Order: sequence, then C-alpha cells, then structure tokens
Amino acid sequence: YPVLYEELEILQSKHVSASLFKANAQVFSTLFNHLSYEKKLQIFEEHIPIKELNRLLDEDYPAFNRLIYQVILDPKLDHFKDALTKSNATHSNAQTFFILGINEILRKKPSKALKYF
Repeated sequence: YPVLYEELEILQSKHVSASLFKANAQVFSTLFNHLSYEKKLQIFEEHIPIKELNRLLDEDYPAFNRLIYQVILDPKLDHFKDALTKSNATHSNAQTFFILGINEILRKKPSKALKYF
C-alpha cells in the first residue's frame, strides 16, 4: 500500500499543502478525493507552487485530470483556480485542455484560453 503510506505521511506533515504538491499525480488525486470539502478549502487557500502544479498537470494522470475538472467547476476553490491560470500545462488530454481553457475565460484571460483550445 505505497500510495496509502504516502498519503498518511503527507497528512502528518507540518505543511500538508506543500507536501501534497510534492507528491506525484496519483498520490495527489487519491488524497484529494479522500479529503473532506472543508479540508480541501483549507489546504488550497495556502500557497500553490506553480512549478509543482505544472509537473502534476504534465503527468497526464486520469484521476488528476478529473480533479482539475472538479476544481474548475467548483463554486469555491478560487485560489486553486487562480493558480491554474498561472500554470502552463503542455501534456494532457483534450478534455483537460478544454476545461483549462474554460478556466482562463472565467478568469478573464481569453488570450491564454486560446492556447488550450
């Protein structure tokens, strides 16, 4: 159970958000799906490292791609959505690029949205 072990290590760390963004996309998405909504709101209001976010996006892991879709459609999680506008995904599937483009439009950055479409 290496993923579960890594999840527990992240949750025990002093800086959960920073540790979470250092994990791979599989661990990140699994832990994200196990967190309560309140905990997600708390964790993702902290600093989101763009370099690590780019790395996670470029892993093109299906569960992480679904997570991005959930984040963008969520009525809250604005800090995470803003971080996504600063990211630069280069390897992903068409659906993820499409929702990233929608996020850019919602964040009033139509020129960057065209990159994803």
